[in-house]
Amino acid sequence: MSKQRLLDIIIPSYNRPLRLFTLLKSGLELHMAGVYFVVIDDGSELDEYIPNVGLCSTQQVCEYFNNPAIIYRRNPENIGLARSWVNYYETYCDAKYTLSIVDKDFFVDKTPIMNAINQLEHDDSLCMVVIPLMQEDRANTHTLITFNYSKMTSQEFISQFVRDVTLQHCSSYGVKRVSSIRQAGVPDNLYLKDKGLDDGFGIDIDLVLRLASTGNVGFEREAHIKRTLMEGATERYPLTFAYTYYQYAKRVIAILKKKNMIGPDDARQYIKMWLLIVLSGLVVAYRSVHGSELEQGTKRISKHLKIPIHLYLLIEAIKHGIRPSQEMIDLYRCSLRLTLDSKYLAIKKSVIPGIDTK
Repeated sequence: MSKQRLLDIIIPSYNRPLRLFTLLKSGLELHMAGVYFVVIDDGSELDEYIPNVGLCSTQQVCEYFNNPAIIYRRNPENIGLARSWVNYYETYCDAKYTLSIVDKDFFVDKTPIMNAINQLEHDDSLCMVVIPLMQEDRANTHTLITFNYSKMTSQEFISQFVRDVTLQHCSSYGVKRVSSIRQAGVPDNLYLKDKGLDDGFGIDIDLVLRLASTGNVGFEREAHIKRTLMEGATERYPLTFAYTYYQYAKRVIAILKKKNMIGPDDARQYIKMWLLIVLSGLVVAYRSVHGSELEQGTKRISKHLKIPIHLYLLIEAIKHGIRPSQEMIDLYRCSLRLTLDSKYLAIKKSVIPGIDTK
């Protein structure tokens, strides 16, 4: 135990050397004793120019700092976030606590991180400490995503989590006790990447909710990280994001039900929220909002989903006892119309090659 690292900050990274450089620089400048930055290079192939440094790969970025606090690991190929997390915890995790971030984030303050560690060190009942976030949006607006909670029991936290979007955003960025993670048996990969989906979506809530079932949860009041909404896969693949998250959400809810850690109303609330997000993503898949979306229609999820998505969503709602809101009904109708229109135009274009289907 004397050689055990105190905190590993896990940073899976793929083809973002410049953003990774900025992130590592901001973290090292905080001078956090006992804290290590574990960069998991997920088969990156891109070099980027870094001002005053030169053209660098992901590995060269890590080597540039020449700091033992940076631990570089490379996957031989791009295996995705889920398998990267599993490999980390099963193969080379040697830390007492972990904190997971994205390679396009930025450190803003070490105090909340060190305070969270202090809470965990002095209260063995805690499985994690949740910390607020700073968020940068597309308009370059910086917003504090915060809350005002005291220590919660497992069931109190889970009940609040399914209703509070703030907690949902911030909890995956909390400091977590590794022994509790292993006790909970997470991360548990659904291997959705094998079906053409991005398995980075959803495994974080699987980890948070199953981890929360093992102990109490503490909270900090100030932000430690600034995250950016730009360049995210959530925006590029809104339907895949929502659909994949839903697969993890319904599995973790089933697990929590078996453990008597969540009530039926809370379970329905959470499932209903994700079904609504899937419907929203389905609309965006046919009608772009930002112009940066890369997903058109349901093709990307079709390898996993073998029936029409509207039939699937209807079955899921009935199975979980969901009474649809007016918003869900409106989105269902809108997305169904867009789907049918898209199929009609595709058929028309195939019958009359070169036809203008606008």
